[in-house]
Amino acid sequence: ALPFEQVQREVLDLISVETILVGHSLHKDLRALKIQHTKIVDTALIFAVEGGSRRRRHKLNSLVTLMRPKIPTLQPVRPGAHDPRQDAQWALQLALYEASIHPATTKPLKLLSFPKTIFLSEIPKGTTAKELQGFFAHGTCAEVNFHLQSETSSWLGTTTITFPSQAERDKAFADLTRFVRVYVGPLRDWAGRTDTAKMQASLKEHFLKF
Repeated sequence: ALPFEQVQREVLDLISVETILVGHSLHKDLRALKIQHTKIVDTALIFAVEGGSRRRRHKLNSLVTLMRPKIPTLQPVRPGAHDPRQDAQWALQLALYEASIHPATTKPLKLLSFPKTIFLSEIPKGTTAKELQGFFAHGTCAEVNFHLQSETSSWLGTTTITFPSQAERDKAFADLTRFVRVYVGPLRDWAGRTDTAKMQASLKEHFLKF
């Protein structure tokens, strides 16, 4: 991975105060890059979740799947390597569609569920899909994508494990505790905390994102 300062400088060289940035959950990218920008079109904010709080957001892949009936030119989501250029194209197409129907807006969309998938995050830098595959004999591990973390300026990865059935996914998740420590939400530091009210608020805020 490139040094943080180089990545930040190259991004700043590409934009000006007049540049309109289009993307999905751009605040995360800008926060990680420690860049402030005001002209943003964020598809994570444009497309609301049906029956959810304003904090709940669609993942980009889910949004593409949900919107393909209305935007046939959207390339379908395919398993395999993550392609940032495809993400950018999807976000731009989604934003242009919403602009084209203005002043109307797309009605809130139901969240997609993933009954056969385990989502892994905070994967240490250098970990490969092959290494993770060893924990999931009956699942298929996608490529590990590493992201710059704004709080620590370090790189951590995310990936998915897909199973033939929900039953196999649930069994694999249950078996995980034999090999690794499993965290659910922001709980890893709770053993030494006593601020119950803040802990409850933190847990509620975390799960409102899903």
